[in-house]
Amino acid sequence: MQGKSIQETIVFIRDLQRPFLLAEKCDSQEYRALDAVETILKFMGLYNNSDTEATVLRRFMTILSCIFAKVTSIKLIEGETSSACTKSIRKLNAALYEASQNQKYGRKIDILVKHDQGCNKYIELSSLEVKPPSTCPALIKEQQNKNLRTNGAILAYLSSLNPRSRALQTTAAIDFIGSAGYVYIMTNINGIFYARQVGLIILPKSRDSFVHLTETMDLLFAFQAFMVNLGHEAQAALEHRESLDNICEVANVRQECIPSPQHDIFITPSRHK
Repeated sequence: MQGKSIQETIVFIRDLQRPFLLAEKCDSQEYRALDAVETILKFMGLYNNSDTEATVLRRFMTILSCIFAKVTSIKLIEGETSSACTKSIRKLNAALYEASQNQKYGRKIDILVKHDQGCNKYIELSSLEVKPPSTCPALIKEQQNKNLRTNGAILAYLSSLNPRSRALQTTAAIDFIGSAGYVYIMTNINGIFYARQVGLIILPKSRDSFVHLTETMDLLFAFQAFMVNLGHEAQAALEHRESLDNICEVANVRQECIPSPQHDIFITPSRHK
């Protein structure tokens, strides 16, 4: 970008995209990366501490849409959608602990990443939380904890599909505030869930910070590739499980069926005196 205006840089990016267009390779990572960079450029100079959550969500979703473009197996569902995995956890908690079900639906998610099985069937893979820059630290911590529990519910379901599969014992997620965030992984190790940050997402607000975009792009594409692979592994495990269910009444399938341990995840913890 050195010495160039934003408009000149966008023209340069489109020149770089032209060979991919002519070769009908718009689904390539290179083309999608250029598309995402152009989107990020257009957002530069628009960031403000008064931005609403809806504005931040729309910007981040637009960038993610470029990263996941042409990836037909993954759906990004935005706008406070409900998680089926957290709904199942609520029902389980109510049955086990005789808790009242004040909320019949799953927890609302800013962006829910799903694997598309076709025929309007989906497998939840990850929950992404987005907050405006004006959010206070206490609320950020609260949302972080809620998202950890939501992804714990998702991971519990994925792990249960095939406890033998190492690929189904880990998921990845994102927490995003204003113009920055982080990617973390959550792993099931011997029935205990561990979460660890793996990298930062920093969207440039000006030309001076644009130089650090490479690390952010690498991280977002790594997240996309992880979600695609996780979705395929989950579908394969689910199909295998459904096949066993079809013959379990007439054949011995016990060697193929490993019970999955219960995970105590409380979506909305209650205070008891």
